[in-house]
Amino acid sequence: QSTLPSLGEGKLKHRENPRAYGSDAEHALFKPDDEKWYQTKAIEFSRLQICVELFLFSHQYCDVSTLSALPKYTAGQLYHYPAFAAASQGDKFEADLAHALTRPTAFEAVMRVRCTKGLKVSAFFGNFFVRGTDLLALPNCTPDSTYALEISHEEETTFGAQLATMQAALLYTSSSGERRIRVMTTVAPVTASAAELYSSVDIDALSNLLAKQALDA
Repeated sequence: QSTLPSLGEGKLKHRENPRAYGSDAEHALFKPDDEKWYQTKAIEFSRLQICVELFLFSHQYCDVSTLSALPKYTAGQLYHYPAFAAASQGDKFEADLAHALTRPTAFEAVMRVRCTKGLKVSAFFGNFFVRGTDLLALPNCTPDSTYALEISHEEETTFGAQLATMQAALLYTSSSGERRIRVMTTVAPVTASAAELYSSVDIDALSNLLAKQALDA
């Protein structure tokens, strides 16, 4: 896509307002349009196991935040090339497209995360559609797919275990047509010491999670 969709279903209006920059209203420019057509269409694609990889070549306003619903809910990726020029960005686009078409891909995938009793997954972050309360629908899943989740204590439950276990199960179809399941398990120690907690935090993972939470908000 290189221009703002302007005809038929899914047409968008020009929403950019330079006067809003630096004001309390600036955040509205980066939120999707009120029209839910793209979100609804993306969820329909997800049910049909269709993944959208969206390449945007913008020389003018193209409403990235609204169009991004297509890859977001179909487990795809969005590639944005502002003020695209083949001389300076052509090689990058060629590499991105080739990588998207040739990387290992798991098809028709679903993923569920389970935790030790007393813990629950309270939020997911990434490109997917949540089917039910804890089942991630992933028409495509690749080595570039990244998912973050937030785990919290169950209400009115005392967590007395010495270890906390998290397990993710990914059910998918391989490129050769085989139906497979991959199980990933992580066990973490539990502590009541705040100092021990802070000293063991993975700074990169925490910063990544905080950034995803901020973007989601």
